[in-house]
Amino acid sequence: MSKRKKRLLGFLIFLALIQFIRPSKVDIPPAENRIDFITAADVPDDIAPVIKKSCYDCHSNQPTYPWYFGITPVNWFLNNHIKGGLKKLNFSEWSTLTVKERNHKLEEVCEVLVDHEMPIKSYTWLHEGTRVEDAMVKRICGWIDQSGS
Repeated sequence: MSKRKKRLLGFLIFLALIQFIRPSKVDIPPAENRIDFITAADVPDDIAPVIKKSCYDCHSNQPTYPWYFGITPVNWFLNNHIKGGLKKLNFSEWSTLTVKERNHKLEEVCEVLVDHEMPIKSYTWLHEGTRVEDAMVKRICGWIDQSGS
């Protein structure tokens, strides 16, 4: 057996073995509508579904785990993204933030949307319809500016 085939076989065995080392899903409390961003901030009906579809999987207590979460090491990658997203901004706990914190978070939301930093490209590639189009970015940022941020 050639060196290359041995390496490939070793790698495949490694991938098979790490399937037994699975992280648990991110431990997050259930969402409460009264403190959720969409309810608490009275998000307009045309913006709310976009925020939910494009942001809530990583930035709320309501992630939807895709079928490929069952594959290690992909699940490690996803868990890290969700943990990082929740640390940065958790829409499910919006009302627990001070007014100053909310305004700052809204400014950041607008900024990352305008710069096309969010949602991240790997997310939009795998989740059809999650990319926020420029017209909607303008609509969201306009609403944020109007709401007093």
